[in-house]
Amino acid sequence: MTIAATWLLMALSGSTVDGVETCSAKYYRDVLLGPARGITFVAAHRGYHAVAPENSLSAIDAAIAAGIEIVEIDIRKTADGVYVLMHDETLDRTTNGKGPIVEQSYAAVRRLRLRDADGKLTDERVPSLKEALKLNAGRTLLMLDSKVDRPEDVQSIATLVKEHDKSDEVILYDFHPEIAMALRQAVPGALTMLRIKERKLIPWYLASYRFELLIVEPGFVVTRAGPSGELTELDLFVNLLGSQDTKLLNGDVGMIDSLLAADVRVIQTDHPLLLRSVIAERAEAGARSSATRLWRGCEVPR
Repeated sequence: MTIAATWLLMALSGSTVDGVETCSAKYYRDVLLGPARGITFVAAHRGYHAVAPENSLSAIDAAIAAGIEIVEIDIRKTADGVYVLMHDETLDRTTNGKGPIVEQSYAAVRRLRLRDADGKLTDERVPSLKEALKLNAGRTLLMLDSKVDRPEDVQSIATLVKEHDKSDEVILYDFHPEIAMALRQAVPGALTMLRIKERKLIPWYLASYRFELLIVEPGFVVTRAGPSGELTELDLFVNLLGSQDTKLLNGDVGMIDSLLAADVRVIQTDHPLLLRSVIAERAEAGARSSATRLWRGCEVPR
């Protein structure tokens, strides 16, 4: 059985992956900021939600335990101003509640139960951002996808991160460069990213902005002629979500191989263990030799 098949069976059964070496947020951060190339991190979209409800504390914990380097979580705000983890505007899909979360108090939201990927109710509760930051405890990088980006929210989230001394454990990003810049200024120690959804904006980005990472779609990086030359000098974060993620689940790893050949720094997926196994297989085969250092002693490669 291949590594990919073994890890997928573990994921589907809800088992943990024994023997996986986990490092720390500091280590992962140092690798991303360092000069070493040929290393691609995996970002778990909404945590490891194959075994726990999305955006739950258990989903975060499961991703960390599996050695995933980055865990993405979504942030929304309750009626009384508490920041909680939830993707949707409404409570309907992921909980046994109804209606917009912004119309509910934090106490009311906490009484609700989260649903798993099959829609079944669990004993998990909607966590606050404060709880997620505390749970992480320096173990991985948390990517904060804030669905509330008014200036006061940017400042409030920044204050929360700094008050809990988590600036070097988070990645902050936005679609709007002015908001991304505001996040960088509000949390000086955090990694910041800008997301570009139109390829025509890349020259503008190159001329006007530079963040630690640039979020792009897979097609921006890989063309029929091979890796896109204009992006080769940038540290790229690629969203595999959607049709390409489905291909990965079905065993089609052509896009993954192309992204690895283009030396992207991070790939975000809904199937983090499966993606990690593909990268590990390439490392064992020698195609990603430097990536093997991620599992050996947590020493920052040079």
